[in-house]
Amino acid sequence: MKKASSKISVIIPLYRDAEELDNSLNALINGKKHTEIIVVADQPSKETIEILSKYNGRITTIINRERKGKVNALNKAINRAKGDLLIFLDNDVYPADDDFIEKIAEKMKNADIGEVLKEIIITDSFISKMVYYDYISFNFSSYLFSRFLKKCIGFNGAAVAIWREALEKIGGFHPTVSEDLDLGLKSFIKGLRYTFITETRVYNRAPQDFKEWFSQRKRWAIGAAIWVRDNWKTLLEILVKNPKVMLPSVFMIFPSLIVFITFLTAYNHSLEKIALLTLLTLSSKVGFFLPITLLTAYGFFYFIFNNLIITILNLIIFSILYYFASKKLRLQFKLRHFITFYLLYNPLWLLIILGGLIRVLVLRKENVHDWVVSKGI
Repeated sequence: MKKASSKISVIIPLYRDAEELDNSLNALINGKKHTEIIVVADQPSKETIEILSKYNGRITTIINRERKGKVNALNKAINRAKGDLLIFLDNDVYPADDDFIEKIAEKMKNADIGEVLKEIIITDSFISKMVYYDYISFNFSSYLFSRFLKKCIGFNGAAVAIWREALEKIGGFHPTVSEDLDLGLKSFIKGLRYTFITETRVYNRAPQDFKEWFSQRKRWAIGAAIWVRDNWKTLLEILVKNPKVMLPSVFMIFPSLIVFITFLTAYNHSLEKIALLTLLTLSSKVGFFLPITLLTAYGFFYFIFNNLIITILNLIIFSILYYFASKKLRLQFKLRHFITFYLLYNPLWLLIILGGLIRVLVLRKENVHDWVVSKGI
């Protein structure tokens, strides 16, 4: 058991714009006293500099005049930090309450690494309403790993806590596109005790429009594909040993995967399958092809959607699962939004993931536009 009096460092990396930084710093400073806060800013904008200056003397600020990447920022802050317990917050989240740090510290007494529940800030935008259900599935998958395995293979790194000694066992953050997935799997391999923290939460800003959303999800897809490519044997072993946790988690995140698997196994027209794979490859490069790919895919799935019983049954099952998950995590659930999420949004997200896999595994391209993976500090 870790000591409640352990020193705590909160680390916030950012690039250019502040997003939710002001809200985050305000909540942290008004909460637990004597908590060290370190902000590492790559090429901060004028507005970001103004926000940081408001907290001069109360936070430690590291400014990089050139973009060096998130992993570089995290490792640089860790070297500067004095805390035994390290809490990492992304720039687009902020704590939900003033005793945020205390609640995390309490939960971390019996864990090596912990992930904080994230709730999307719902705005008038269609994207925010859809991403909200993404995060229900992300959160619930992490809850399942915490509840049944006490370990996790990967998580959303927007709000994570880890003891310094545990991070040192892993070797710190490694230079890769999805450093949170990498950290999660390494923690699993090392047998670190994982907990999903629901006693508090962070509010997470969703992308504001389709362009921002596509850019984010393309990066996530490429990062996930690299993670799968580099660790597929380990992931397969974990799947074989823990199917009761792994499979529900995958299908919660991608309920439309059932439709895609049905298409691959039951649809016998090879040319149409090749056409879909070609469109997936194109959509992994250019967002313009995504709507065409989605419409084409639904054309291939006609034999499923013509069967009204199957369609309704799948929708009912996943509606119940998401409703249960939302209540368990004290999140919202609106059936009309979920129906749109299930029929339109999630298939689009799945196509981006499949496009990322093709891009990395087949085309052997893993560069991400407007993202820096740096090895130096």
